[in-house]
Amino acid sequence: MSPTLRTIGSLSLALTLAAGCDRNGAESPAPQAAEGPVATHEPMPPAPAPAMPTPPPAPPAVTTLTDAQSVEALGTLNHEEISLARYAHGRAHSDGARNLAQMMIDQHTQAEADIVAWAQAHQVAGAMNDVSPAVTASAAAVRTRLEAASDEDFDRAYVHSQVDMHQDALTILDQRIIPGATNPEFRTLVTNIRAAVATHLEHARETLASMPRGTEPMAASEHTH
Repeated sequence: MSPTLRTIGSLSLALTLAAGCDRNGAESPAPQAAEGPVATHEPMPPAPAPAMPTPPPAPPAVTTLTDAQSVEALGTLNHEEISLARYAHGRAHSDGARNLAQMMIDQHTQAEADIVAWAQAHQVAGAMNDVSPAVTASAAAVRTRLEAASDEDFDRAYVHSQVDMHQDALTILDQRIIPGATNPEFRTLVTNIRAAVATHLEHARETLASMPRGTEPMAASEHTH
């Protein structure tokens, strides 16, 4: 075979192979994506903010008494202490309870006289207030418990009531009466009364600690702040 024919044959073979490759490429199409809905990712909603705790309600504001209201409130405090002390003095058996009752009679009677004297000198009449009825209700509840107490338990029950009542009296003086006192002489008077009430409280606590524990309920009296 001549060189020319061999060259032509080689070219024909090359063209044939190239055509076959083209057919194979056409017969093998590129893979198609699977039909169906395409999954999409929605953005996550933001997490809700944590709820803030509700603050507790503010305690009610404490209002001070005027001098006239304080005259009335102190008159009620002294009167109720004297009344309970007289009842207790007649029923008490121990020296401690009887001595405490006598102290209440003597010193609250003096405080009552001092308040009346100041009010008359300054022409101040007692005025209505929210302390007086609360003190009266508390003293009535104490009287009811004392009347129901046995003779064995009476002394301790009375002394315990004096601890409660004088704690309440100090709160009334500190929060309602002394801060509202406008007359300097009256402020001095009620400050001195406060010192006496603190002494009564300490004396009642010491007396209670020295007494044998009975069976009377140790519930606190109704507080009158």
